Amino acid sequence: HYAFSQSITGAAVFAGGPFLCSKGSLTTATTTCMSSPLLLNVSALEEQASIMAGKGEIDPLSGLKGDKVYIYSGESDTVVKTGVVKGAEKMYQHYGAEVTSEYNIDSEHCFPTTDFGNRCTRLGKPYINNCDYSGAENAFKVLYGDSLKPAVAQVSSNLIEFDQKAYQEGFKSISMGSEGYVYVPT
Repeated sequence: HYAFSQSITGAAVFAGGPFLCSKGSLTTATTTCMSSPLLLNVSALEEQASIMAGKGEIDPLSGLKGDKVYIYSGESDTVVKTGVVKGAEKMYQHYGAEVTSEYNIDSEHCFPTTDFGNRCTRLGKPYINNCDYSGAENAFKVLYGDSLKPAVAQVSSNLIEFDQKAYQEGFKSISMGSEGYVYVPT
């Protein structure tokens, strides 16, 4: 969203840290950006983003102003601590994005649903958890307003598993599963 802020007009962030958090370091990615929010220096990340925008390496950060952003972090997330996610919120707010956040669901590191997946507080594949809370619906309401059509019955064959290995090529270590999921409505 930051890099292409002139053409992307919003974002939904589930258990994600701030832009540029890792600074290209695996150690920083797995500590500061996941489990050690007290080490996070959001002001330094804002400064680095401004430098990149000034050099034309990313779009002007003024493109974030007024953008709708939904941010979610589960209370029981042991993978990406809520304090890290709050750093992402702080950074978006610095650039004038309209942020809506949800930090009060007792969930592990997952994509929360109303009625599908693991128990809400369980950590494990497929990281889609039944939390009696629709992360997708709430994110879409923030991004597109309340004029969404009502949800319809889920078609289980529309949840498609795909191979993510191609997106991991060239990285020594990456904290992304070998499979991903996409729901394609019909």
